[in-house]
Amino acid sequence: MSGITQSGGGPEIVTDAAGKDWSLSHVGPRIRRLYSAWCKARAWAALAGSKEHESEEAHRESRAALIEQVAAGGYDWGSPLDPRRMGAGLRAHLQSDEGKVKLLQLLLAETHGEVPVEQVVKLFVEADPEALGDAIARCLGVDPNAKAPAASPSSGKEKATPAQGSPTGT
Repeated sequence: MSGITQSGGGPEIVTDAAGKDWSLSHVGPRIRRLYSAWCKARAWAALAGSKEHESEEAHRESRAALIEQVAAGGYDWGSPLDPRRMGAGLRAHLQSDEGKVKLLQLLLAETHGEVPVEQVVKLFVEADPEALGDAIARCLGVDPNAKAPAASPSSGKEKATPAQGSPTGT
């Protein structure tokens, strides 16, 4: 079982999992940029992979939709002043297992260098899930003890903010 503590002098969250202490960086411009680029690359790769399973017309429409989504900021993290205003494509990746692993890999990179995906997955398996989720939430700038926002009366939709205790709202 792992323990999570906030570093006294710096922005890292330290966790003991898989037999080692791990320091996680807070999400800043570099991590936002890298994660956004990774999400865009994954979206383009998925589009390319779907080409053989779609008609030519359907593929053109899918490509046009992706171009429109990218141009509209669908894979942008949002303003550094309000990092929770991220695009829908980026949010979707954050909610996927692959996206969670990539984010944790980026959070670990500043202190530990490039951590292999297999090791990151091992961290998810061996760490206390609630504690790790809280640590990642703090790195995202989200208070893990805050309640999820209520639905907006005007739109009927929830704001794009991760839920309590979860870095990705899942």
